Amino acid sequence: MVRRPLLLALAAITLMPLIATNSASASAGARGWHRSRFSSPNLSVSAMAYDANTKQLIGFGGCAPLFPTCTPSRVTLNLGAHGWIKLHPTSQPSARWTSMAYDPATRQLLLFGGYSETDGYFNDTWTWTGSTWRRLHPKSSPSARRDQMMAWDPSTRQMLLFGGCSDESSFCTTGCLSDTWLWTGRNWHQASPSVSPPCRYSGGLAYSPLGKQLILFGGWASDGAFYNDTWAWTGVNWKELDPVTSPPARGRFVMATDPISGNIIVFGGFAWTCADTLCGDTWAWNGVTWYSVPTKVAPTPRSDSVMAVDPRYRSLVLIGGDANPPSYAQTWLWGFGRRGVA
Repeated sequence: MVRRPLLLALAAITLMPLIATNSASASAGARGWHRSRFSSPNLSVSAMAYDANTKQLIGFGGCAPLFPTCTPSRVTLNLGAHGWIKLHPTSQPSARWTSMAYDPATRQLLLFGGYSETDGYFNDTWTWTGSTWRRLHPKSSPSARRDQMMAWDPSTRQMLLFGGCSDESSFCTTGCLSDTWLWTGRNWHQASPSVSPPCRYSGGLAYSPLGKQLILFGGWASDGAFYNDTWAWTGVNWKELDPVTSPPARGRFVMATDPISGNIIVFGGFAWTCADTLCGDTWAWNGVTWYSVPTKVAPTPRSDSVMAVDPRYRSLVLIGGDANPPSYAQTWLWGFGRRGVA
């Protein structure tokens, strides 16, 4: 099943303070969901990450409009102090759904691969300079794919990419991937762990400062089923963990690390066990196990959102998603930043 950019849509540009929240539960220091009254262009975004070097929260790609058909997009967005801003880089990747993460070693935002219904699969590598995209030409690269998981591991100082899908069959029956790749700053290097998670796509990968480990959770299997297993990367190998509790199995959820608590936060996703297949629960990884987080206010159940940390505002920022009723224009915060901004 090709991932549709029912994802992350964002509706007409405004310049309002992001954290003009309508959450009745909002209070100074509270860690929970708070909806901003901010909206942005009528398009989707497929990947988002914070660039610590340029101090920008960058979103890229997706499609527009969402319905009834989706035209692939190559729009680059930045979250400024007063809202989302559409940027105009002189060079950029082609329209696609992709993955990206920030590499502190090179001080660059790294984008790899992806998929477009018009152009197929990609395995190119790009970096963000702060004003434009620059294509790199590594001597070795992972194969072309979509829905891969990519994150920086501060403990091992490695940029890691795992898995993904490389075919258009239903549930990725012939192209489900389980390979592990490391970015050296110039080239991609395929790791050779003796133990690896089963092949998957649309899972989650984030660093746990509490457990000092890069954590992989869940995702979509090649038979249409979902995983709810938890794995840790040791720097040379994968180790399956055995938490006391775990979120129900799912894919197409969002997962990122809360900059204040250090917990990894998981929200939403797609699963056969959730109402109308869309999940709306929030879970946290505390370095040892998962626990369900009760919330008075939260985004409606949805899949295909994106979420990333923005340390300027001490929060995680979530945008868009596939929901019923549609919620494409929404921006949500996990945490509570300075009042009047996000």
